Amino acid sequence: MTLAGVFAALFLVFYLAKAYLYGPQPFEGPPLLRPLYLGILGVHTVLAAANLPLALYTYWLALRGRLDRHRRLAPWTFRVWLWVAATGWIVYGFLKL
Repeated sequence: MTLAGVFAALFLVFYLAKAYLYGPQPFEGPPLLRPLYLGILGVHTVLAAANLPLALYTYWLALRGRLDRHRRLAPWTFRVWLWVAATGWIVYGFLKL
């Protein structure tokens, strides 16, 4: 799990560097898909922002041996992470239309 966290942190650093260097990429796909794209992007963005503190807290609970609380929170952290990962690919696909 620590290695997964390291790779997630590396992805975040590279993604933020790319966003800073190149700026936002406009949606240039079919106009009918724009509302769907914006809806998915909105949920993705909010959950991605929430996922960082959630994952850090879940990891901290495990390190501190608070496994009862960790076991209750980890499935939710995983679901949020999985949604963010999946919708990240979907958003990327929309931008390549």
